[in-house]
Amino acid sequence: MQAPLILTFPETDTSDEVSRKSLENLANQLGLSEVATVHRALRLLAQQRLVEVHSDDGPLSSEYREWLQNEANKLIEPGPRIWKKRLFKT
Repeated sequence: MQAPLILTFPETDTSDEVSRKSLENLANQLGLSEVATVHRALRLLAQQRLVEVHSDDGPLSSEYREWLQNEANKLIEPGPRIWKKRLFKT
C-alpha cells in the first residue's frame, strides 16, 4: 500500500472543495465511511475524465485489413482524393 494522502478541508463548501461536514453528510447518505466516500467520488471522476485503454489482440491480419479497406471503399465517394502527410501546419 502506498503512503496515505492527507486532506485538509475548508470550513465551508467552495466551488472547488467540500467541507468536512459535507463529506460526513454524504458518507451518511451513502452508508459508507468517509474514506470509502472519497474513493467512490474519485472513481466516478476518473471514469468521467480518464480514457480507458483496452488491450488488443495485436496487429490486424492481412485478410481483416483487406476486408476493412473494402468496407471503407464502399463508404468513400468516388472522385479525386487529397492526401496530406500532416493535419496541421507546423
